[in-house]
Amino acid sequence: MFSQSKIIYAWCFFASIYTTLSLAETIGQKYFNGSSIPWFIGIIIGCFITWKIERIFKKTERKEKLPS
Repeated sequence: MFSQSKIIYAWCFFASIYTTLSLAETIGQKYFNGSSIPWFIGIIIGCFITWKIERIFKKTERKEKLPS
């Protein structure tokens, strides 16, 4: 079965990728005449955010597994 931390991790992962890509698409359409450059920058930012989220969740998982 799914644990609550895995569901939250998946939601954070999906939400951060979706948000960065849709924001980059909007910026590219409105301010750069349909350029794809903001979209590529959004991919880099999204990868960085998910990398940081993964590190944060790994730290919390280690704390949960430690005996009290």
